[in-house]
Amino acid sequence: MQIRHPLSERPSFGSTARRPHWAAPKPTRIRTVLNDPSPWIKAHKSNGSSNCVELRRNGSVIELRNSKIPDGPGLEFTGAELDAFVDGAGKGEFNHLIDDLV
Repeated sequence: MQIRHPLSERPSFGSTARRPHWAAPKPTRIRTVLNDPSPWIKAHKSNGSSNCVELRRNGSVIELRNSKIPDGPGLEFTGAELDAFVDGAGKGEFNHLIDDLV
């Protein structure tokens, strides 16, 4: 009796076949990196305190980081992504997340 491992029987993927989660391609984001990205900036309200979120432009993306961890992980956003967030924040759509924290 031969036992077959389920992954050894992977189907071929034609144009109509649905790719299973284990065969999904990894997403990639191509960006242009400037030789000299813009300096990190933060909101005036955070000056003089440790409550700092900093942003800068780096090629075709906007980078965001926690200033308390400058070498830690950061996030990258397209201009459209950050524009949608800033619009929602300006309209108070996220205020409920911090109402009891500030």
